[in-house]
Amino acid sequence: MISFVAICLLAWQPLASTGNDQGMWFIGDQDPTVLNFDAKTKGLDYSICARVSTEGYVILQRLSRRPIDMMVIEETLWFLDYSSSVALYAIGKSGDEHRSIAQATMQGILEIDVIPTELVSLRDLVVVGCSTESLQVHTFDGHDWKQLPTLEEPNARLANHNGTLVAAAPSEQGVHLWSLSDEQWQEGPLVELQGTLYDIMTKQNWLLFVSTKGDKAYILGLQGTNPIEIASFDIPKGSWSLVPSPEGITVIGVERNGTTSVLDLSWPSGITNGWVSLQQDTTNDLSIFERFPYLMPATVVLLFFLLMSRRTKAKLNSK
Repeated sequence: MISFVAICLLAWQPLASTGNDQGMWFIGDQDPTVLNFDAKTKGLDYSICARVSTEGYVILQRLSRRPIDMMVIEETLWFLDYSSSVALYAIGKSGDEHRSIAQATMQGILEIDVIPTELVSLRDLVVVGCSTESLQVHTFDGHDWKQLPTLEEPNARLANHNGTLVAAAPSEQGVHLWSLSDEQWQEGPLVELQGTLYDIMTKQNWLLFVSTKGDKAYILGLQGTNPIEIASFDIPKGSWSLVPSPEGITVIGVERNGTTSVLDLSWPSGITNGWVSLQQDTTNDLSIFERFPYLMPATVVLLFFLLMSRRTKAKLNSK
């Protein structure tokens, strides 16, 4: 059973989500007040979802626990599950608009005494970050795990920026940047933020910092060493995060009642078009008879007439 500490950690950290220029994926919640009569999905309260249109998303796979984090590498989605140990899963995405439902498969188990907080990629490696009193970093090459040097900074966030692991450690003024080079963490500049650091991400050659203050969130971009204010927005209800997307960058918010909303920001202007409520597109989940309910009785009637016609012919031929 997942520990109380892990539950508290999931409550404050960014929603597990990922995106790139080809699509956007996130962990959705099922509305607990809706009756579920499908025995196959009983107890599966969370879902890996793919946004497939301006206002629609599809479910790729249902889950019993909310993943810690997720990322995309080419045609594969990776996500982290945590109970008593860290389990790394992969799920292939394929088909038109990545709608095909695939089965997640476990790729590896990491036995550590700290709780994972994020998942990033580094070239052909999967990188797991564990950030509490310090930042532990573990890599997975498809077969073996390797631990990289620990950064002795609390609550640091991890990102891959232009092929280098970068950590942002919160401070009173904003964040201190660190980069991993030659098996050592090298201290970088101090970046001033409004409020406190919430998350860090990359878009093209930019390093982006998401911070919160009160009920507002702010996006600050770092182009080289120049900080540039990108946008601000009202913090959505429930769990939320910011990801790169085909629209530019997108804020996604998921409430426990299943409500899912997105705010698209054009890149790099940061112009928004207002919040949009996403609706589940279930057409991909339905059989042809479920999509067209009249088709089943029509098919039965047609088969009946064909059978009667063959019997009539057989009788005439026997005379």
